[in-house]
Amino acid sequence: MFHERLSILLKISDVSNSQIARHLNLDTSYISKLKNGKRNLPKNHDFLKPLIGYTLKNIKTNHQSAALNALIGLKDVDIPNDEYVEFVYTWLMSRDSIANNKSDKYIPIQDASSSISNHIERRESKVFYGDEGKRKAVLLFLKKVLKNKKTVNLYFVTDEPLNWIYSNPMFAKEWK
Repeated sequence: MFHERLSILLKISDVSNSQIARHLNLDTSYISKLKNGKRNLPKNHDFLKPLIGYTLKNIKTNHQSAALNALIGLKDVDIPNDEYVEFVYTWLMSRDSIANNKSDKYIPIQDASSSISNHIERRESKVFYGDEGKRKAVLLFLKKVLKNKKTVNLYFVTDEPLNWIYSNPMFAKEWK
């Protein structure tokens, strides 16, 4: 949903509600309500592409770029900024919940320009359910990371309680 994606975009770019509100000449509480899903995106959302442009200018590190590219399904390639804005716009406007999305469905290819669609990365997807599913997903992910011989930074961000990690004492032992 839009508010989930907006919230993630602002977190990745490390842009605060007040920064984006100042840049767009909007009220900070309005940005907050959009981000938290308390306000729906209005029919006239001319401010959205400038908002995306501003957030993209604030993405300065490789891990920020990699995180956004992974979310929207972009391979690690350089594309012109105006195309990147369009790509992120399409991703933001997707009606699917992020939790229900496969990585290849973040952006409908038929809606993207042909030059952008060449950058889509298709990945295998699996669905995990409940706390046990979360634990299986984490272990599978960590095994794949360990197979990659490169050093990487891992960031774990969630807006839900973490009791699923601690509720099974054997789970933490499997991380070793």
